[in-house]
Amino acid sequence: LGAIELMSVGLPLVAADLEYMKPVIDDGVEGVLVDPHDLDAVTDKLKMFATDPELRHTMGEAAHKRSQEWSAESQAQKLIDLAARLIESKQQ
Repeated sequence: LGAIELMSVGLPLVAADLEYMKPVIDDGVEGVLVDPHDLDAVTDKLKMFATDPELRHTMGEAAHKRSQEWSAESQAQKLIDLAARLIESKQQ
């Protein structure tokens, strides 16, 4: 959830390239995924964002937009839609 909170305020991510992060962030779109054991790669990506304000802004906007998919309202709507589809399939 920490990643989604950062994204919600428009920050691009430098995140560990782990399975549970892949549904949250598209590498190169909302931020970057890196091998958490490769400190040079982590440092390089942090420097990249520190020195490229346009990239930071572009990916930050994408991160903010993506975070909305994980909002409480969005998740509630997904559950409502799922329930409606289940009810509809039972009536057919």
